[in-house]
Amino acid sequence: MSEKRNLGDSVPAGAWRKFHKVTPIAKGGMVWIVFAIAVYNVIQQILEGGVRGFGDFIEKLTWLIGLAIFGGLILLTLLVILFSWVSWKFQSFAIVDSGIHKRAGVIMKSHTHMRWDRIQSVEVEQRLFGRIFGFGSVKVESAGSEPAIELGLLSMEDCATLRKEVLSGLANARAGRPVRMGLVGHDAVGHEGGELVPGVGEVDGVVDCAQPFAQTPHVIPVYDPDDTENDRLIFALPTARLIGSSFLTAGTILALIGLVASIVLSIWSEVSLIAIIIFIGGAIISVVKSALGAYGTKVYISENGLRVRSGLTKLTTRSMPPARLHAIELHRPILWRWKDWWQVTATLAGGNGAESIDERLRAGIIVPVGSREEALRMLWTMLPDAGTDDDAALIRDALDGLGTGRFFLSAPGRAKWFDPITYKSRGVCLTPQVAVLRRGRFSRKVTFVWQDHTQSLCMSQGPIQRLLKLGDIRIDMVNLQGNTRHKNMAIDEVERIIWVENDLTSRARHVGVSETIEQWRERVRV
Repeated sequence: MSEKRNLGDSVPAGAWRKFHKVTPIAKGGMVWIVFAIAVYNVIQQILEGGVRGFGDFIEKLTWLIGLAIFGGLILLTLLVILFSWVSWKFQSFAIVDSGIHKRAGVIMKSHTHMRWDRIQSVEVEQRLFGRIFGFGSVKVESAGSEPAIELGLLSMEDCATLRKEVLSGLANARAGRPVRMGLVGHDAVGHEGGELVPGVGEVDGVVDCAQPFAQTPHVIPVYDPDDTENDRLIFALPTARLIGSSFLTAGTILALIGLVASIVLSIWSEVSLIAIIIFIGGAIISVVKSALGAYGTKVYISENGLRVRSGLTKLTTRSMPPARLHAIELHRPILWRWKDWWQVTATLAGGNGAESIDERLRAGIIVPVGSREEALRMLWTMLPDAGTDDDAALIRDALDGLGTGRFFLSAPGRAKWFDPITYKSRGVCLTPQVAVLRRGRFSRKVTFVWQDHTQSLCMSQGPIQRLLKLGDIRIDMVNLQGNTRHKNMAIDEVERIIWVENDLTSRARHVGVSETIEQWRERVRV
């Protein structure tokens, strides 16, 4: 009978590394964040009762009660730090030939393993605590429904080094070369040339990354991961443009109109002004949250694809390899029309590590708000060509055109009974390289779907559409972030589109129209 082996047996004992010692303290700070959220919810409920209810609450709140609450929070924080420290002692990770390993747990132990062929992206994240004190984590996302592995907290210098290490191993694995991770020739976090770096401790046979690079020339801690990169910057979002675009949204304008109307109502009625402001503030908070996520967006061309960095309170550095790219959408909202600002969003394979649908959508944003020139530069950075003899004319028709023309097939005139305003703007263009979908009369959305990444086609028809001989068509992708449903096309054209698209996607998969990382590097001259 063969001897039973544990998953961790494939990892050399000296390859295990620990996270930074500040990790338990950061988790203790979460107590105060939860407390602040709870206080906000309590105050919001009190203010719903009006000013009188708020006054009654203040009268009941004595200094003794406040001191007891504060003391309880201090005690709870210390307990959380203590338990987090015990948990930290049993947490470690390893980057070896078989992939990425992470183990944790004191009583209920867990061991997570992600193979190299399952890795989709490598991101560096900094939450508020990390932004203040210079710490972050590396999040590795996998294909399919597997959860992401988060490696942190680490210093930002260690995050940048670890990210390079994982990307290097991933490139070797995809090219069929030996990964050669572990202690041999290892110059990443905590190791150098097969031996421990001076100043890096070892706890129970596990490398301690709490004090890496202690004797290196860096005297000041590295807070900016871009300091260690030599990538080419191709886009930087100005703060003034971000603020202006945030105000030029339907949500912000409706919130301001509602606020003015609420103030007028509060003057002529007994409605509480504070309660109204809190109610209207929900819409404003949504806009502010989006702006904080897009703050300081920078896009670089790196050896592994696009590197997108954004965020104020939570800094995220994302990698977008060409092989993961399935579609790109250019969107110009109606209020951005006079400035001709565009948002560029990518539909990527994987990305299941996002915490919510909203975060998953934001994770695909490459350019939150850019000029037409910047948006097209980003498009052509990822798309080698559109598959026509005049790609520039195709783009002009996609961004500004109406009706059926040289490239696009639009909805027929009878579609105006369903869509009297925008039916002329809807159009479909199929090429051997991409399927291009155009929609929006005053706003405009243009989606480019890679032909070899189309998963399926769907045709639908409602009862009234059947009378008018109209139908809808939808192009399905592996990740349904983009809106690829096209409405109210002539039913005979819908059937023809499906036949043509099926043939184009079959040929595209056979030929392989998407670029490999080597072809992309050669084209963009990395």
